[in-house]
Amino acid sequence: MWVYLLLAAAFAFSAWVFYRLTQGGRDGDVLLPRTGLIGWLLLLAILVLVWLPFGVTLPLLIPVALIFSYTWAPSLMGWLFKPLWAVFDGGQEEIEPKPFYHRVAAHRNKGHYDLAVHEVMQQLAEFPGDFEGMMLLAELQSEQLMDVNGAIQTLEQIIATPGRSDREQILALNRIADLHVRREDRAAARNTLLRVVNGWPRSDPAHFAETRMAHLPTDEVMAALRETRVVPMREFPQNIGLQSPPGSVSAPYANANERATELLNRLKKRPDDWEAREALAILYGNHFRRADLANEQFEQLVNLSRQPEKAVARWMNQWADLHLGTFDDLPAARGILERIRDRFPGTVWADSAQLRLARMGPGTGGAPLPKTLKIGNYEQNIGLTQSNPFEQRQAGKGGKDAG
Repeated sequence: MWVYLLLAAAFAFSAWVFYRLTQGGRDGDVLLPRTGLIGWLLLLAILVLVWLPFGVTLPLLIPVALIFSYTWAPSLMGWLFKPLWAVFDGGQEEIEPKPFYHRVAAHRNKGHYDLAVHEVMQQLAEFPGDFEGMMLLAELQSEQLMDVNGAIQTLEQIIATPGRSDREQILALNRIADLHVRREDRAAARNTLLRVVNGWPRSDPAHFAETRMAHLPTDEVMAALRETRVVPMREFPQNIGLQSPPGSVSAPYANANERATELLNRLKKRPDDWEAREALAILYGNHFRRADLANEQFEQLVNLSRQPEKAVARWMNQWADLHLGTFDDLPAARGILERIRDRFPGTVWADSAQLRLARMGPGTGGAPLPKTLKIGNYEQNIGLTQSNPFEQRQAGKGGKDAG
């Protein structure tokens, strides 16, 4: 009986001590972690189970349990029950602060562009030099506020910030080039792209920058775009459904020879201009009907170095389509599709090529032609040959009278 009374008194005393120690001051500081209670209870139970058989009385175990629980039980129990506490209070790991631009999008959608810029500036004041925020600010300046010069200055600040990655600098430079083209400054756009070529030589960004430089509109083209032009309406073909099949329709060029000469001159200056080579190959096939010249251009196109696999697969599919539609050369088209399958194994392009090969049928003879079903001869205008019901009744009466 006395043992149970002492045990109850020990639990009451420990609860009072825990309450006093866990009461924080005005700042909310807690003197004893909440895991101390769990540690005290566990240690008390362990000590009671271990030492009572040896004759140690319960009052002597209470101070020992309190001392142990206050010294090392909080850290031990905190380590054991840390996942459980994290479910309720989120854990003790600090979340990395990041800028939030969702309010910027809301202001922008409502047309409150000044508030959107103000929100971006507030986020940048808290997170100076944030790449996403700087690019968003430049976009707002150029697209909504029509301040192209301010957008270029913002992008130049991105590039001048120390510690920027190559990707961020290249994106900012390409955006500056776009803005220069937008305000019809071809020389400034070319100089900006040269910064990419010189800063990252012999790289994919430099290669694409060189391609963009080759495709920049000339000063004459930009001057013509500034002028108000009258666009004449050309005459469209009549009765197009009664004309020859689509494969025999000529290419939409006023003078295909001039177009071919233009493309050849571009390739002389830049042999790796894949856009010009692709257009030339299609022109050779669809307009001039020269399979040998089209094959030569497509062969050079797919063998160019540093070309994306997606673009190479698209060119080879165009090549196969040309042989199927224009030249009606099924074996050549089948060979090109087999090259796609072997060149890109395990990709969606290989699966698509295999599916097209399966539709062609085995070998090079294509799919077998469908069987022709012969339809019998039936009576025509059956609805108009039926006799009048009145005549049928008269004929029936005549038969009865004759009988």
